[in-house]
Amino acid sequence: MSSHQDYARDRVRDALKEAKGNVPQAQRLLLAWMDFDELLLRAIAEPHLRSIAGYALQSQLFDEAEEQHAVQANSPVPDVPKPVKKQAAVVEEEAAGAFGLALLQNVTGGARAQQFGFVTDEMDAPQKTSARHIEAILQLAGKEQK
Repeated sequence: MSSHQDYARDRVRDALKEAKGNVPQAQRLLLAWMDFDELLLRAIAEPHLRSIAGYALQSQLFDEAEEQHAVQANSPVPDVPKPVKKQAAVVEEEAAGAFGLALLQNVTGGARAQQFGFVTDEMDAPQKTSARHIEAILQLAGKEQK
């Protein structure tokens, strides 16, 4: 340990002794002494200087990145050409219109609404459950009852 560190430890002990073990009061004493004692300031801060320097660098890099982001956010957005309507787009618009009309009719009662769970497409209909699947479910249910 360097003599600077020994000096700092001695001054910390002195502050605690003078403050009769009161840590906040000892801290105020140390801060007051560091205003006049540059060696004490350096000895106490020295173990933390690398972290302080790293924080300063990271803070600066963060500030610069935020400034760059703000500049990019304020720059004008280039005009994007609108797509030319094609036949597929017209068909999609008609389908969307038909959907909107059906939705409006269902909401207003103009058409019979489809019931929840009612399957209109055979592909969506539930398939027959296999015997192995039923057996597995029954075994799990039997284990749960024990």
